[in-house]
Amino acid sequence: MLIPSTFLAPQAVHGAEGLSSAFVNRTGTWLPRRSGAPSTLRFQIPQAVLPLDPVRARLRLRINAASRSVDIQTGYTGSLVELTTEMSPVGVYEYNIDNPDALALDDAGGLHVRIVVGDLKARSQISSGRDEDWKIDFMELQLEGRYVGQ
Repeated sequence: MLIPSTFLAPQAVHGAEGLSSAFVNRTGTWLPRRSGAPSTLRFQIPQAVLPLDPVRARLRLRINAASRSVDIQTGYTGSLVELTTEMSPVGVYEYNIDNPDALALDDAGGLHVRIVVGDLKARSQISSGRDEDWKIDFMELQLEGRYVGQ
């Protein structure tokens, strides 16, 4: 079965560094940030399709993090798997995930995505303070899996 991103809304959860200050759970939006920061989001699989054995997923995001490194990991908080590292990402990025470890769900049926935006590099090339901000406009997850219930 395919679960579209509409049914997998992200919620910021406590990661190793605490709760994200870049993602607002109440509105589901990202705030512009000046300093680098980690954010751990949890995408809850709808209860109606649990238990589910994830087979593949597609993570899609639009980001503006020029002059920064961005690391993305997926799985569950206790055992995240490195998905990618991007240098100076600006635009829409899409990642296909088919590694079973990267698709591991937590005990309640949630998939975790941790994104770590690094500190600004090449500060001397920045013309104004506004250019130092980074922001994610959206992050969507689509998941495909097999229902393994009775």
